[in-house]
Amino acid sequence: MIAAAWHRTAMESAMFTEIENLLSEAELQRLDQIVAEARFVDGRASNPHNIAKNNLQIEHGSDLHKESSQILGQALVRNEEVRNFAFFKRLAPPRFNGRGRPLSDRRRR
Repeated sequence: MIAAAWHRTAMESAMFTEIENLLSEAELQRLDQIVAEARFVDGRASNPHNIAKNNLQIEHGSDLHKESSQILGQALVRNEEVRNFAFFKRLAPPRFNGRGRPLSDRRRR
């Protein structure tokens, strides 16, 4: 009984949450275009001392990186559910990692 109560409490205070419909259809379409056009570079460029890091990222500082970060950052800041869950003072620029199916093909969150 005590373990079940602890488990329930731990699950209720999770550190992660899913946000439905964070991005608009227009934002998803633009981000799909950015992913298709962007140059991806070795992810270790953003953390060269992490030998386990093995990913690709949109080239930092490029116009497409800036635009994608702006779209994602604005979506996070304007979303009430995000603002109620995460009390951030500053927001690091979001990044796209790797290549995959377009965002519009995935379940939106």
